Amino acid sequence: MEKLTELHRTATPDEFAAAYAKVASLIQNGLGDPGFGPVASLDTERAQVNRYAYAEHNHGQAPSPAADAATPKGA
Repeated sequence: MEKLTELHRTATPDEFAAAYAKVASLIQNGLGDPGFGPVASLDTERAQVNRYAYAEHNHGQAPSPAADAATPKGA
């Protein structure tokens, strides 16, 4: 990492990008897995899974989360 710091000051953007990619590929297997994000509850998670499966089966595609947020309640 110290070499990258010095290289950042002295190298061209292309040289630095190449060096950064090389270092990143060497350490990427040592990074931890953050795991799954939290859910409101297991019931909420199960309802979401079932709703997406229903939408996919009946409409050919699951709704996007953005569409969910834009849909008024009770619509």
